[in-house]
Amino acid sequence: MSGPSWWVRIHFRENFYKLPPGQRTSDATLDDRGRLTLPKEIRERYGDHYHVVDVHDGIKLIPVADDPLDALRDEFGEVEKTADELREEARETALDEAGR
Repeated sequence: MSGPSWWVRIHFRENFYKLPPGQRTSDATLDDRGRLTLPKEIRERYGDHYHVVDVHDGIKLIPVADDPLDALRDEFGEVEKTADELREEARETALDEAGR
C-alpha cells in the first residue's frame, strides 16, 4: 500500500461537535504527495477554495467564496441595522455575558 494511511474527517460549516440531523460528513484520504481529493458533490456545493483551520482535535475546512463581497451581501442583505448599531449591540451582549 503506497502513501500515508492518515485519515482526515472533513466538516463544512457545520458545528464541529454537534451535527444537526440531516447534516453529513465525508471521509477523504491524503495521497502520497499530501493532496486531498474532495468528493464531487462537495466541490460542486462549496467550490474549490478553502481555509484550513487547525482546531484542537483535527482540522476544519471553511469554503472561501469566489467573490467574498457578494457572499457578504447575500448573507447580510436583509440586516437593517448600521455597522455602529451592530457593534454596540455586540459590545452590550459581551458585557452582559461577562457579568458586567
